[in-house]
Amino acid sequence: MAVFAIITGLLCFFFANKGISDVPNFVKVERMSKDWILTTEYRSGFEYRFKLEQKMNGQFVEIEKVDSKTNTINLSEKNIDLFGTEFRFSACYTKENVAGDFSDTIEWSPEVILDKVDYSSVVFDEQKQTLSWKSVRNADSYALTFVDINGKISNFASNSPMFSTAILKAGEFKVYISAKSTNERYLDGDIGDGWSKKLKVIRKNEITAVQRDADTLYATCSQNATVFEIWVDGKLKGYLGFESCQVVQDKFVVKLSGANVFFGDDEVRNGLVYIKSCATDCILESELFQIL
Repeated sequence: MAVFAIITGLLCFFFANKGISDVPNFVKVERMSKDWILTTEYRSGFEYRFKLEQKMNGQFVEIEKVDSKTNTINLSEKNIDLFGTEFRFSACYTKENVAGDFSDTIEWSPEVILDKVDYSSVVFDEQKQTLSWKSVRNADSYALTFVDINGKISNFASNSPMFSTAILKAGEFKVYISAKSTNERYLDGDIGDGWSKKLKVIRKNEITAVQRDADTLYATCSQNATVFEIWVDGKLKGYLGFESCQVVQDKFVVKLSGANVFFGDDEVRNGLVYIKSCATDCILESELFQIL
């Protein structure tokens, strides 16, 4: 605009730069893929300036002003910590080093996806029967998924980066772990490809009694096994047929058939006869138990 004044009879003109009266009507934050994008209203012929504020000690403090030729900036590319932090944003138009008024502010707290569990840090302590891994930042619990060789899925949870496998049945498992949080700002971490190793859980199957009823044997076991062997004088004689299993006071009472094939043998009648469970779809350690 032109400003003029009369000084000592001379008409003088002064030209001042025109200010920017336009103000953006909004600023907003949107997620695009893995990035957080701050956007303001587009206006032809202008560039943009964004004001970033962060809450510190209960008050918002300006941390940066960002000039941009477009009406968006990528917050994920800024050197600011998005975890668990509250922000306030506003924007204004600029042109030839002149800036307009900033828009109304918006307050924003990001939803942050928790990191994946570092599967290279997973360790299985066979003696203690514990699975452990490196903790994930801001996670307060973990979801664990165990998939056995038959595809059966078992899900568990842990409030620490450690899990006791004592609860698992004997077997071989693929292990998946994901980070979780009760804070609504944090989204569950990706489960990833799982642990590259197979978790082998071995259980000792203690056969505490074997009763013979005619040609049938009833073996009382600490674990659920389906395959049993007959041993005579330290040598494998053959296999018994699995018929059924009942749980009695936390013990597995297994009905086995085909014993008559062995007990009609002179070597069996005269030798030291033992029964032993062996593994099929699970991993068991079993001791020989003499049939009296």
